[in-house]
Amino acid sequence: MKVTYEEIQRELEKHHEDYMRHREETSIHRALDRINRLLFDSHLTQSEIAEEAGMHRQTIHKLVKGQRDINSMKLDTLMKLDKVALKHINL
Repeated sequence: MKVTYEEIQRELEKHHEDYMRHREETSIHRALDRINRLLFDSHLTQSEIAEEAGMHRQTIHKLVKGQRDINSMKLDTLMKLDKVALKHINL
């Protein structure tokens, strides 16, 4: 059975797409883990986290109390929190 160059190329592209999707999902899970550690295991107060992230303290309070789902937050908000987490959480 002969395999054409185009078939090989399609298969490589499929594997690359799968790899990139997995890599993106893994990165998001790592960021969420860091944010959770920031909220629950860090020495920072909710006010300090909010100030460093440029957010309202009430938003942080709702996350900690489970009144707001972290998975439904906007990407830019998660990125702000992750930036603070990267600064303060030992990896």
